[in-house]
Amino acid sequence: MANGQAAMEYLVLLAIILVVALIGIVILGGFAEGGGNAMETSSKAYWSGSAIPFGIEQWAQINDTLYITLVNKRPERYILRSISLSGDVKTLGVGWTVGPNARKNISISGLTQCDRAAYDYFSYDMIFNYTTTNGVDRLQIGAKPLEGSCSFP
Repeated sequence: MANGQAAMEYLVLLAIILVVALIGIVILGGFAEGGGNAMETSSKAYWSGSAIPFGIEQWAQINDTLYITLVNKRPERYILRSISLSGDVKTLGVGWTVGPNARKNISISGLTQCDRAAYDYFSYDMIFNYTTTNGVDRLQIGAKPLEGSCSFP
């Protein structure tokens, strides 16, 4: 085998490897764009499913306000004292009573403003501070963040 032929075979093999690598990068880049939807689906599964005692059935953020439908999944009455969204604590005055299996629509304003160009997706680590009927103060720390796409009117 001549040296020229070996070098040519090497270059062809190198070109094939580069093309395969570029195709792989393009494919993985396409999956990265869909990552937000996967995180949102995971968030919905957790907050509407296994989160207890409080779950969140629906949520949307419009401008600087997050709208949630909170549900008490336990057969006990709780007094919700505050909600923390990634460290931003929103105190609920003397507290809101949430009965067994009850739903409460809550709007939380003063959050980062949704913007089509810079902030079109939100993610909040949620912590609920509540009191049981026995007077015991408790925290529910979400295992997954509450995530979603901003809604634009």
